[in-house]
Amino acid sequence: MIDFDSLGRERQVAPALNLHIEPKDPIELDDMLASLATLGKRFQTFAREELADEFRRDPKLYVSSIKPGSIDISLIPDFIDAGKAAAGAVVAVGAGDTAEAVKGFAESIKGLLDIFRKPEATKKEQDGVSIRDCDDAVNIVKPIAASGGSQTFNVNNNHGTQIFQFNMSSPDANRIIQNALEKKASLLLPQTETRASVALVWQKIDKSLARTDGATSPDKGRIDEIDAGAKSILFAEDMAAVKAEIMDDAMLKMVYYVDVEVVRVDDKIKAYRVIRYHGKDPLND
Repeated sequence: MIDFDSLGRERQVAPALNLHIEPKDPIELDDMLASLATLGKRFQTFAREELADEFRRDPKLYVSSIKPGSIDISLIPDFIDAGKAAAGAVVAVGAGDTAEAVKGFAESIKGLLDIFRKPEATKKEQDGVSIRDCDDAVNIVKPIAASGGSQTFNVNNNHGTQIFQFNMSSPDANRIIQNALEKKASLLLPQTETRASVALVWQKIDKSLARTDGATSPDKGRIDEIDAGAKSILFAEDMAAVKAEIMDDAMLKMVYYVDVEVVRVDDKIKAYRVIRYHGKDPLND
């Protein structure tokens, strides 16, 4: 329903992302602040990557109101004049565009949380998830996970009409946290892929025993067909003796044909683990 002021003018409000929280227990201040700060940072990223140029001027979210009782917080973007919005007038690039921008941001938050909430989330959906996404999902839902109860996210347009909403229960929040932490742990673990019969050129060799674990080693080598940079060279446990066999003064002048596992951490190559040795040739032949 459209509201009018005493002069018959349509009364407008600022399009906002509204958080309605009904906790069973008091919410720890650190959890609430972390949730709001995370929403603010994600809005900055969303505005810079997804919105038109006129919305990208140092984008921020501001708390425009907090109501007593159950926790109600309204967040408005900084391309609204907050002072005039409080007086009942929206001053923005365009009220409709502003509402759609806020709605788009809310949809992006729902999309992030659904990845960790839905048991049927596909591997493809999770493939694009970063460590920051995992941390952000945990922070956003932490207040309701720790305090119980429920939380509603909704967006109103400049008429005050609700145009988007989604709900979160405490069990949902705890499921999101568990799945996000598990995904983060998998991203932090070294990931391996096997490459056969590649040409390894040594850049640095240490006379100590072959390193068989971890993702770093004093031995460095280059496999140009995988990456031009020198990486740590590890050896599988049953290949550790190979280092002693091939070590001689000419090592740096030879090319060695090996099968390797490519060790990645957070999708970056950190090392090669030699799992089979085929032979060698002079580097300059």
